[in-house]
Amino acid sequence: MNEDLQSEVPLAYITLKEGSVERDETAFEILTYVKAQLIYYKHIRGGIIWASTIPRSASGKILKRVLRDRAGGADKGKQIGAVAYKKYRQSKL
Repeated sequence: MNEDLQSEVPLAYITLKEGSVERDETAFEILTYVKAQLIYYKHIRGGIIWASTIPRSASGKILKRVLRDRAGGADKGKQIGAVAYKKYRQSKL
């Protein structure tokens, strides 16, 4: 499947527990787990963005429009490292 032709691909926003750190190994473990558990079109091909919080409405619902806006903007710098993604793409499950 040609990813260049897709308008949207799955992307994960991950919040870490207090005291945890962002690491390529953690990202690789997440990507590998998802790849093993879900069908191919649900794999996280858009990457992982480390977020301090997930935006929610007053009723507690996740604000997806805010996350979509973030995905196209400044949070690109917080995405997983190229090494983890390359390792994930080359892994065979």
